[in-house]
Amino acid sequence: MKITSWLDSTTLYEDDCSTMKETLEKAASLGASLVNASLAGASLVNASLAGASLVNARLDGASLVNASLAGASLVNARLDGASLVNASLVNASLRTADLVRIKDDFFTVLDAAAAEVPALLAALRAGHINGSAYEGECSCLKGTIATARGVSYKTMEGPLAPNVNTPAETWFLAIRKNYKPDNSQVASITEEWILEWQAKQPLTPSPAAQ
Repeated sequence: MKITSWLDSTTLYEDDCSTMKETLEKAASLGASLVNASLAGASLVNASLAGASLVNARLDGASLVNASLAGASLVNARLDGASLVNASLVNASLRTADLVRIKDDFFTVLDAAAAEVPALLAALRAGHINGSAYEGECSCLKGTIATARGVSYKTMEGPLAPNVNTPAETWFLAIRKNYKPDNSQVASITEEWILEWQAKQPLTPSPAAQ
């Protein structure tokens, strides 16, 4: 199995392993550079990629369920649509990853559920989000919003349909119970996005000013 560059299709690493996961793990363990690696849509469930150099890597749509990316360099890495359920991202360089599409999709969700944003922010800060659901029957971002609304996720339609594989949905799945902005990069970045979204909202005149 070999890993190629998405820029020019050159071979970054090659061995006799039978799966992409095994090849990546071996490359990471040997300190091989995976800069520009083409891993879009790859199945990397339970992969051990701690400390790997994934600069400019294409990880969009990849399954990183239970994967260890602790300390990995993700500068400019594409993560939109990647499944991050229970992924370990401790000390990974997420702030320099390409998260534009995830952020834009998350803002779309906030636009559609503006009234629930304070409850979502409070749950995030309290560490009550666990795989996107801090309460309720649906372990997804839309289930979290449904809980704040006091309705069943099954009744939600349109942009808030449950269990959809959107960039914001898969991003939220990386937030585990007790993850807060002060101990989790994912939670911290999410809090910053919520605050940025709130700052862009028009001010509502107070009754006295009307």
